[in-house]
Amino acid sequence: MTEMTLKDYCKEYSQTKAAKLMGRSCAAISQMLARGRDVWVVTDEAGEVSFYERKELKIKQKQPVEVAECHSAATSSVI
Repeated sequence: MTEMTLKDYCKEYSQTKAAKLMGRSCAAISQMLARGRDVWVVTDEAGEVSFYERKELKIKQKQPVEVAECHSAATSSVI
């Protein structure tokens, strides 16, 4: 199995080939490259090509939440 960036794949093969394999237009591939998207191309032993994108998860810091206790007739009754 080989793995390379979309940029390297396009240098070695072409944007047109990448576009056909991804089912996208050449313009879409060009935009991915121009925007610096972290797209990777994986070729397995059988020659099948797949693509994936690495993305950073942006997690916002949560504000502290006060937990209020719930009291209801259903929770305080004895069964």
